[in-house]
Amino acid sequence: MGAYYPKQTPVIRYHVTVHCYLECQMRLLLKFCSIFGLLAAPLQAQHYEAGSWRVTGYRTGVDGSLFTLSPPPAGCGGGSNYGEHISISDNTLHREEIVASLMSAYLSSELISGLWYRNDGPCSSSSALDVYMIRMKVK
Repeated sequence: MGAYYPKQTPVIRYHVTVHCYLECQMRLLLKFCSIFGLLAAPLQAQHYEAGSWRVTGYRTGVDGSLFTLSPPPAGCGGGSNYGEHISISDNTLHREEIVASLMSAYLSSELISGLWYRNDGPCSSSSALDVYMIRMKVK
């Protein structure tokens, strides 16, 4: 009688099949994320405005911290939220640092040279520019 060789399982074929399946799934996920990102981009439009502003007032409350700038940013379209032009909402990343910088600019009459905000004006009694980053003017 000849030697008995047990039937071997196709391990290599299994790994190739699983690898191809995972690769196809990753490609599909990448396509989905790319398309979703392109569709969501206009919803999260972000704006940058350069200028030279002085912080002339502020207000804090349940809707976050709001600041008055002089002259008003062009993004406000000539309007204001009861006198204030920019707001730092409570869910803004690094909110404390931004508010502290604006308060420091208010107390020392420093100038702000750049604003990054999420929404597009005009400012009104129900909205202000939602700022998430600022640039202080270099002395």
